[in-house]
Amino acid sequence: MVDKITAILSKNQKLQNDYITKSQQLSNVLLEEAINKNLLQLKQLLPPIQEQLERINTEIQEILEKMKVAQTVNSGKETESVQTPIVPEGFTQVLIDVAASQIDKESNSHSSASNSPYGASLWFAGYSGKKETNSSTFAELCHSQNTSVRVGMNVAKVGIEREWFNPGIFVLTKDMFNVSTSRVSPIKDYSEITEERLSDMSRSHILPCYPVAMLVAKDISIQVVTSDQLSNTFSATMEEHVSHGGGFLLFSGAKSSSSSFGSSGIHTSSTDKSFNIKITTPQIIGYYLQATPADKSTIMDEISDDEMAAGFVTISKFVEDYKKLLQAMNKNNTEQQN
Repeated sequence: MVDKITAILSKNQKLQNDYITKSQQLSNVLLEEAINKNLLQLKQLLPPIQEQLERINTEIQEILEKMKVAQTVNSGKETESVQTPIVPEGFTQVLIDVAASQIDKESNSHSSASNSPYGASLWFAGYSGKKETNSSTFAELCHSQNTSVRVGMNVAKVGIEREWFNPGIFVLTKDMFNVSTSRVSPIKDYSEITEERLSDMSRSHILPCYPVAMLVAKDISIQVVTSDQLSNTFSATMEEHVSHGGGFLLFSGAKSSSSSFGSSGIHTSSTDKSFNIKITTPQIIGYYLQATPADKSTIMDEISDDEMAAGFVTISKFVEDYKKLLQAMNKNNTEQQN
């Protein structure tokens, strides 16, 4: 029954698309004719028609998205594939399948202040409302060895260009003097990214790294699958989490009043043995960072005796000598006037 309805809707969609295409062609022809014959009145009527066609096209796209969701919910399958049916140009499809018990295990995230533990709360993307209840509910599910979490999405790497920013300047720091006590990046040369380098970069440096690209994800599908029947408590907890704008894993959720598909771009559905989350709105899930070359500049207050002998002085010494020079010049001018 669902397949028949889907086929009918697809046929109607094709006819509707043909109608819109012909209408747009007619609109363009009429606009050209109006311009050629200088028919001002007809020309003024065309923009509203074109605007209406654009609105209809937008509504059709929204209906198509709802059809996809409805087909998934009513397909009758215990589980669905997180694989996206279409991969847009410039995007790459990524599929992840991991045991839920792995997410429940405590992992460490290195930071400059401390090592922060993450457990079941990682699943809820840092959501704070009723955190204990949510975490315990997911933890109970993770005890099952046959529970897995599947993620499917389309991702694209988008480069960041800054015409005003030329990172090549950082390679020339060995020929520079630094009037500050802080360095742009670590002074030590590193050939690769290591724990030691990350630890060094996390200290008080001005610009230890900078983003060169961002990773954008869209058409995100998240699925929790278990061999046992999902409890109503788990489904209700997930629904409430979504309704409060909560996210999952590294994906953020939009604020919405319900979990149904809408302008929020997030939808949830469930079967006896799976819980499904679909996020249609594109979002940035990560950045590509370029480590800044080693800062080899000379700190002005740390000049060696050899450099002093070569004529290098600190800022304070320069100011002091300059004052003495001005005083000597004033004294000389006064003596000449007398």
